[in-house]
Amino acid sequence: MVQHTAHASVTNNYAEYRALCKGLGHLAEHGIRQVQVVGDSAMIVRQMQTHRAPKVEHLRPHYLQARRFANKVNNRSWWHHRRSHNKMADAAANVAMNVRTSHSIAGDALSRWEEVYRHCGTDMTHWFAHTHATHE
Repeated sequence: MVQHTAHASVTNNYAEYRALCKGLGHLAEHGIRQVQVVGDSAMIVRQMQTHRAPKVEHLRPHYLQARRFANKVNNRSWWHHRRSHNKMADAAANVAMNVRTSHSIAGDALSRWEEVYRHCGTDMTHWFAHTHATHE
């Protein structure tokens, strides 16, 4: 399990960009291409769609890193997925806030993550239904 200590001064937008960079970086590292990115931060999805860097200076380096990774994995689209239909991510954020660290799961350290997994099916079902209805 990989563990990172959280700092009280970290903003939600900083955390969103760091997570985006980690995810895109992981895809790039494993040679995965032509991806669609789904996020529940309307601001970040809009900035990535329009290629407009954040106005806040401390987020710009993370935006630029995410942009480089998105180009490297040949990102095809950006989708906003409302937080109300993203309970899995909300549950994961709550776990991280409660233990004041973020974790990458490996092995059998799953008990604290049960709520996250419980929401996975409904969140993904809603996203697929909404996405396919939009394109038909």
